[in-house]
Amino acid sequence: MKNILEQLYHGEISPASVYKAPTEKTKGTYETTHIKKNDFLQKLPHELKQDFQSLIESYYHLSDLENEEAFLDGFRLGVRLMAEVYLPKDAL
Repeated sequence: MKNILEQLYHGEISPASVYKAPTEKTKGTYETTHIKKNDFLQKLPHELKQDFQSLIESYYHLSDLENEEAFLDGFRLGVRLMAEVYLPKDAL
């Protein structure tokens, strides 16, 4: 069995490409939002539908960037916590 560094090197671990289905906690909100988006899209005049879709895709992209930043911040915090475990008590 490969260790985590070997798995990362060989591309076997890629958090960004792992699809995560909505959880029980988010499923209802996801479905409601999807329905509301489609309902709103139906109300728009044809000439605004593409603009709306473009706006939504921009929000998806922004969300991806925010998720990346949150992942990196969380990872850095975890590494700092682990590093602190190995520091002598008088070094804190």
